[in-house]
Amino acid sequence: MIWDEIEIPKEVRHFMLEGAEETVLGQKNGAKKQYRYGNLHIREYDDKYLVHMDKVDPRKDPLGHLVKDAPEL
Repeated sequence: MIWDEIEIPKEVRHFMLEGAEETVLGQKNGAKKQYRYGNLHIREYDDKYLVHMDKVDPRKDPLGHLVKDAPEL
C-alpha cells in the first residue's frame, strides 16, 4: 500500500517531467499510462496524476523493488 502518494489534478496542473519514461513496470491500478523518472513512479489517469517515490527502481533491481516496494506480491 502506498501511503505517501500525491494526487495532482490535471485541471490544476497538467505536467510531465522531461526525461520521464513510459513503462509497463508497476501496478497500473486503473491508470491509462505510467511513467518512471528514477525512483519516481507516476500514474496518469483521465483527470489526475498519482505520484510516489519507490525505494528501489524496478528497471535497475526488479527483485529488490518487489521486496522493498511491493512485498504484498
